[in-house]
Amino acid sequence: FWESSSLAVAGSLLWECCGETLKMSANDVISTSLGGVAMGEMIHRLGSVILDNEDKGVSRVLREASIFPFDIVRGFNRGLFRDQYRSPNPEEPLDWRPRRLGALVSLGARRVGNEGELSGEGAKTAPFVDLLVAYGSVFDNERRRPYDSFWMQTQINFTDDVDPAGLMTIRGDLLSKPFGPAGARNGAIALVQHFDYVNQRTYEFGAQSFALGLSHRFVFSPSTRLELHADLLGTVLGSINSRLEFVEPPANEKDYRRWEYGPGLGARAEALLLVGQHPVVQATYRYQWIHAANDTPENGGGADHDLQIASLRLRAPLGRGFGIGVDGDLLLRKSHYGNPLLVEGDDRVPQVRAYATWRLGGF
Repeated sequence: FWESSSLAVAGSLLWECCGETLKMSANDVISTSLGGVAMGEMIHRLGSVILDNEDKGVSRVLREASIFPFDIVRGFNRGLFRDQYRSPNPEEPLDWRPRRLGALVSLGARRVGNEGELSGEGAKTAPFVDLLVAYGSVFDNERRRPYDSFWMQTQINFTDDVDPAGLMTIRGDLLSKPFGPAGARNGAIALVQHFDYVNQRTYEFGAQSFALGLSHRFVFSPSTRLELHADLLGTVLGSINSRLEFVEPPANEKDYRRWEYGPGLGARAEALLLVGQHPVVQATYRYQWIHAANDTPENGGGADHDLQIASLRLRAPLGRGFGIGVDGDLLLRKSHYGNPLLVEGDDRVPQVRAYATWRLGGF
């Protein structure tokens, strides 16, 4: 992991210094380096879940073909270098078959509000597909290497006026230490890497962060448990789209920036109720402060942004891995500008979703 991470940083620096025709961009180096580490490790792990070098026949062909949407480079390498195709499967289960491995596919419709109301002008309803993956367990893993435990969620939106990539979040444990005796470990502390990207119709937010995470699990019965996770985040680079409102229309409006990016701090809390192998109730809260570092007197001046994102997800299993769900999200954004020509920003963006689910594996 650490050797591969250094190559991700080196590749980013090489491109910025020698591949670009523009001046080196610090925010690009940070985003592609840290984002490459998180995305690359997650993709590699999920690709390993799909593959099985001892499989044969049609099933083997389907596995090899299925790797391409997840990791196209790995797929080509396996086709070109047959030793990868014939090599033994990994000896360590956590490299490809962790004890906890669950995926939940959701397909349904979402409604995103505007100006604080779901029925307000500009609100829109559209279909979406969502994938939630849990890999490993910070409580039960026998091994404690980077990304032996991580959560990933991604969402694709089907609309005409917004980028289809609506969400990508990764929460991966880099280092972790459980509390309690083996077989009854219900607490853990971890150094966590966060990758966040959210693109709704009225705001676009991204962040590369590291966090100190605390986790605790309450086991009510063999089939019912509650997991609590709390993270204190240090954001290396956060960004959000500028929504500048002027006291009076300026003559040089085109010179004002379109993005706000810089370092920050944050916190995240989550409660997850699991019944059997299904995540039934999931409540999350995220606070994020971003201090704009790309400000100049000409492009709008200094700014600080406070974001709050709260969500509640309710999912009911129906049998044979299928289920239904509803959830709601609310974003609150306050933007504080040092420029007297700009109005203090105050946004409220609600979202509701209803969907059918299909679960593979268990959470």
